[in-house]
Amino acid sequence: MEPLVASIAIVYGLAAFATASWVHGRWFGRRPGGATFYDVYLLVLAFASACGWLAFGLPARDWSALALIAIPAGAVAGQAAVVADRAIVRTLVRRAVVGTPGGPGGARRPRGPALDPQARSLVMPARRAPRSSKVALIFRKARMSRAATGEQTLAALVGLAILEELVYRDVLLRASLALPGVVLDALALAGTLIAFALAHVDHGWPHVLAKLPLGALCLLLVLASSSVLPAIATHLVFNVRAWHDRRPLDASRASPQRVRAAA
Repeated sequence: MEPLVASIAIVYGLAAFATASWVHGRWFGRRPGGATFYDVYLLVLAFASACGWLAFGLPARDWSALALIAIPAGAVAGQAAVVADRAIVRTLVRRAVVGTPGGPGGARRPRGPALDPQARSLVMPARRAPRSSKVALIFRKARMSRAATGEQTLAALVGLAILEELVYRDVLLRASLALPGVVLDALALAGTLIAFALAHVDHGWPHVLAKLPLGALCLLLVLASSSVLPAIATHLVFNVRAWHDRRPLDASRASPQRVRAAA
């Protein structure tokens, strides 16, 4: 039973994003007022972490002592991850804009309203996704679900930070370190980083690469401290900063009708 539960935790942990996209599109996507994509994603992550704990057990930790280390370490690492994330997104989006026919130096001006780097990164992947790819179809449905849901609330971002770290930096990390040999361990840990980055593809492909520094910092903190607490603190700082910086952009996109309705 234990190997079976461990396999379920690994499969659903690595494929949490794709699973949530399929479940939401299959049962909740067409029901107004039902569960959002992020609700389903949180449930999949919780299920994967629960199966992982059944298989590997809850590690004994000195929570009080580690909490004192996790708060400052997570704050510093979270700020560093924010800086790296922004730098990567800006660089990739700038290159993509310059390389388009309507970009700077092109023959034509870009059509439509001007987009900021984050907004453009949300649009460009949808235009380039191949229609024949099943993987691209899953990601496209996730972007549609995200667009219908709107931006994540602060509570959802906090839940995502906690559950993603429990899955990627606790359950999957312990499963990776259980493999025989240093090479297999390293390859498995690299696979967890890639899976974590791909879980953010609904924001656009630039954000997939931009999430690698965050994942690497969280992984190093867990390996150094033997606790997932510093990684959770890092991810919380990162998500709160992202939510805080995103609010002015969301407010500028709101139509007058939506503003009046919200009032």
